[in-house]
Amino acid sequence: MFACTDSDNSDRPLLTITPLAEALKKKVDTNYRDTGYAKLVAHLQQNAKQYAGANILICWHHGEILQLTQAMGASCTTLPATSNWPAKWPGGAFGWLLEIYYKADGTIHHSSTQAINEKLMPDDTVEPVAGK
Repeated sequence: MFACTDSDNSDRPLLTITPLAEALKKKVDTNYRDTGYAKLVAHLQQNAKQYAGANILICWHHGEILQLTQAMGASCTTLPATSNWPAKWPGGAFGWLLEIYYKADGTIHHSSTQAINEKLMPDDTVEPVAGK
């Protein structure tokens, strides 16, 4: 589990992931700044054997999350429209989940990777739409 380091503007990623981490008795790695997503991606790539077959949860500031996913190989320009992968993250969208699936060879599994609205709160009404 990863969450970007708290910033002066937000500690939401760590606050969001903490209850689940505690329930699962997992540690949350907060060693990466929200703009330091390239370092997180490098860490994941350098330790690919450690993470092979694992489910990795990353909670990030929404202002940088699409840059993070692009560094991980997923973007609206490379995924099919059925993925609902957004080009921009609206300021009022807080309940989106970006699921990235990889094949055994490390490439993106395009038909499984998707953006979804988890509708965690009653006001989570903004739906992700591919390329918008």
